[in-house]
Amino acid sequence: MNTEHQRPVDGKWHSGPSDYSGQAEREVPERIDQIPYHAELQCYVSFLQYDFATQTGVVFMAEDSCTDMSGCTDLFQRIDPEIQVIRTFAGAAEDTAYLRVNGNWIAHFAAPQEQ
Repeated sequence: MNTEHQRPVDGKWHSGPSDYSGQAEREVPERIDQIPYHAELQCYVSFLQYDFATQTGVVFMAEDSCTDMSGCTDLFQRIDPEIQVIRTFAGAAEDTAYLRVNGNWIAHFAAPQEQ
């Protein structure tokens, strides 16, 4: 998947394309006790982002976390009812992509990363 909308800068994530003005850089917490639990997503969420141009949402979660698919799709559909793609990251690893096909959501899981 295209990752041009996220770029690490000095150990921080810039939450959007580099041409967005006024976007603050954020430090991604390294410890789960520093990351708040989100009841609807049912996971520890560092931050969310949404790109209206590509109709793509992104969830950054704590390492070893996974989100609730229904909660995730419902949350982003409230932001934009026309959303098409949601990507999730657990720590630095891509976790799942939810794709809307003919009005239905399907999950694609990232291949396990070699250690």
